[in-house]
Amino acid sequence: YRVYEKGVLWSEQNNNPSFGGSQINFKSVGNMSTSFTTTISGLWAGRTYYVRAYAVNEGGISYGEILSFTTPDPCGGASSVNYDNYNYPTVAIGLQCWFKENLRTTKFKDGSDIPFVANQTAWRALTGPGYGPYNGDNNIAANYGQLYSGYAATDARGLCPEGWRIPSRSDFSSLVTAVGSNSAPKLKSCRMPGSPYGGSCDTSTHPYWTYYNNSSVAGNDYYGFSALPGGYIIGSTSG
Repeated sequence: YRVYEKGVLWSEQNNNPSFGGSQINFKSVGNMSTSFTTTISGLWAGRTYYVRAYAVNEGGISYGEILSFTTPDPCGGASSVNYDNYNYPTVAIGLQCWFKENLRTTKFKDGSDIPFVANQTAWRALTGPGYGPYNGDNNIAANYGQLYSGYAATDARGLCPEGWRIPSRSDFSSLVTAVGSNSAPKLKSCRMPGSPYGGSCDTSTHPYWTYYNNSSVAGNDYYGFSALPGGYIIGSTSG
């Protein structure tokens, strides 16, 4: 028989994935008659999934053997990390483990103090490591974390706890790839005034995103990454 379509089905909740079943995902690879390999993305870390191949021809749908696998947990089961007397909640996405909050430490990993930068004038004059709250507002720091100079981020003493690092562009690219299409809303905290998701997401209590009267930019925090706007300082400007 001619093959009209083939691919894979998978599920976390259903141990017998088949068309017409509940909580099923599938991916078609076309109608080629040869064997195939494919990649499944968007899986949660530390979860068990059931997967099987399928093929469709004029006789109906045929299914392959059901296989199961458990995705690795890059956080090693740790739900938080304590650093400089603060507990940072963690989240596993793909093969990466992330802090769910911006850094707010006042010390390097070796315990030495990071110089405090009090205002924009001091930031403009800075020629070494430094940290400070956005717009000099400690209330902002309490909700969104601190800002750090590039000197602090690259200092050999280390800004992050043992086993952690400042993420690179490549790290962020891997994150976006793991999340898949329309990644921004999935990574953003849902907290914003007028959030279309209502409940605790619809709030004007810090921390939150400003609402731009466009539901397409509203975060849904699908993966629990809970990204929030911490601001920036570049030379003599901030935002």
